[in-house]
Amino acid sequence: MRSYLLIHLFTEDYISKLAWTQILLLLLLILLLLLLLKLLLLLLLLLLLLLQLLLLQLLQLLLNYYYYYYYYYYCCCYYYYYYYYYYYYYYYYYYYYYYYHYYYYYYYYCYYYNNNNNYYYYYYYYYYYYYYYYFYYYYYYYYYYYYYYYYYYYYYYYYYYYYYYYYNYYYYYYYYYYCYCYRNYYYYYYYYYYYYYYYYYYYYYYYYYYYYYYYYYYFYYYCYCSCYYYNYNNNNNNNYYYYYYDDDDDDDYYYYYYYYYYYYYYYYYYYFY
Repeated sequence: MRSYLLIHLFTEDYISKLAWTQILLLLLLILLLLLLLKLLLLLLLLLLLLLQLLLLQLLQLLLNYYYYYYYYYYCCCYYYYYYYYYYYYYYYYYYYYYYYHYYYYYYYYCYYYNNNNNYYYYYYYYYYYYYYYYFYYYYYYYYYYYYYYYYYYYYYYYYYYYYYYYYNYYYYYYYYYYCYCYRNYYYYYYYYYYYYYYYYYYYYYYYYYYYYYYYYYYFYYYCYCSCYYYNYNNNNNNNYYYYYYDDDDDDDYYYYYYYYYYYYYYYYYYYFY
């Protein structure tokens, strides 16, 4: 009887301890499984992030190739756009210097045309139409530079008007044809802008080019105001010309007054229209 009781108590205690051990092991296993699941979720998130980065890189490559093909097809200038876009701060002064010299070349080319006939003008027209796309991305960044340059240009011009009338007359003559060449250039720009806009509709680029177009339009209007005659009056076979120039956004205008001989009026009239 005593042996039976001892065996019974020992067996009951052993079973009880074994049951608690199994429960603890089961809980530990559950915790390990939860930890493993958490690690798997983190790994999945990392893989998704990596996949996202790879897709973005792929998209970038595709966009680069897409834009590369576009610019190669139209103007073969993707190389300059690519380095200007990704290394702007490094190449800024280089392009500034390069474009600055191109601007003066353009100015003197137009200046040279003023003393020649229409044959040179058409040649110039074609030449600038061809090279316009080459500097398509750079012109916007130098808008303010040109703007203040014209501001200084007109004050310099105003100075010579009072002190060197003869010089001022030719100065205006050259500047008028200089902007006249610009007007032809902008006609091509508008056509090219809309062509680009309808084929490459992307939110960021759409906003950027809309802003870009706005400044181009303002700059065109600025040149427009600087080059067109406001009115004229005949008096003793002579003409008096007025035109206005807006130097900034505050709607104030400077009026300049010029006196020319009558036969020059017909000359301007022919080119004006």
